[in-house]
Amino acid sequence: MKKNLINIIRGLALYQIFGGILGIGLAIRIIQQLQHLNALSYPLIFLTAAFYVFSIVAGAVLLQHPKRGLTLSLVNQALQVLSIAVSSFAYNYVAGFKLGLGIDFVPAWQFNLNLSLSSFQLILNEATGRVFIGINFLALVLVYVIERLREEI
Repeated sequence: MKKNLINIIRGLALYQIFGGILGIGLAIRIIQQLQHLNALSYPLIFLTAAFYVFSIVAGAVLLQHPKRGLTLSLVNQALQVLSIAVSSFAYNYVAGFKLGLGIDFVPAWQFNLNLSLSSFQLILNEATGRVFIGINFLALVLVYVIERLREEI
C-alpha cells in the first residue's frame, strides 16, 4: 500500500478513536449532572455509549485491518451525515467534529450553521416542537474519502 494511503487511513482511524473517546467523556460528564434518571434513561445511556464505542472500534480496526476498518468507518460516518427532528422524534450523532448546515422549518425557515464536537441526541415520543433537518458536511466528505479509499485497497 502507498505511504500516502497509509497516512490517510491512519489519520482517519485516529480521528474516529479521538471522536469516540471525546464522546464518551462528554457523555459521562453530562450523566453526572443528571438529577432524575428514569427507566428509559439507562437504555439511552447504553445506546449513547454504544455509538461512541463503535467509533473507537471502527478506528482501531482500521489501524489493524484497513479493508474491514473502512467498511466500519463508512457506517460510522454515514450515521453522522444526517440530523433530523420531526414531531416527537429527533436524532443527531457526531463523533469528532461537526461542520453542518441545517434548516429549521418552525416557526419560519431558518438556516443554521452548526459547528460542534461529539454529541448524541435521540428523542422518542416527546414533543420537541421542532422540524429540522441538517447535514454534517465533514461526515459527508469523509464518506466520499472512505469510498475512494475502498476503491484503492
